[in-house]
Amino acid sequence: MKITAIDLTHRKFARSFRGYRPQEVDDLLRELAAELEESARDRARMQDQIERLHAEVSRYREMEQTLNNAVLLAQKTADEVQASARRDADSLLREAELRAERLNAEAHRQRQDLLNEIRRLQERRDELEDALRCAARDLLEWLERRRFDRVVAMPADDVRTEDSGQQVQQLRLTEEPRDENPGEEAIAAETLASEGPENR
Repeated sequence: MKITAIDLTHRKFARSFRGYRPQEVDDLLRELAAELEESARDRARMQDQIERLHAEVSRYREMEQTLNNAVLLAQKTADEVQASARRDADSLLREAELRAERLNAEAHRQRQDLLNEIRRLQERRDELEDALRCAARDLLEWLERRRFDRVVAMPADDVRTEDSGQQVQQLRLTEEPRDENPGEEAIAAETLASEGPENR
């Protein structure tokens, strides 16, 4: 049976012959009761302290769990952000590569178009130069024939060797400057071509 300080204080013993002195027994009981009461108070304080410590431990455990959850959440968020940034970087890199390929292809196509246009213009220039040379050659031949026809068609009475030589020389000097301007020869050649071979 559990004995408390109150039980010791109110405990009464039977008297007997040659027994203990009642005063000493009462004093001992009072001291024991005081010590038991102090022990009870200490035990109560210790129990309160233990409960507070348990509460603090529980609170710390909750805080630890909360911190662990926060750390896990932060790690998860960091991993997601890192993965998203990596995906965005890969997407931007692929887009930049595709754009660079398109620009290179477009530049190559434009360069090829320019080269084709240059070749076409060079061929056209060569054709025009050939046409001008042919026209100049035809014009010179026509002028030679015309000079010859003029000399042949002159009256026999007026023809003198010296005068004929001077007239031919003068006619040559008059018509030779035309050879220095291929553009005029080309125009003359086109005019002759439009007149037809009957009018030459």
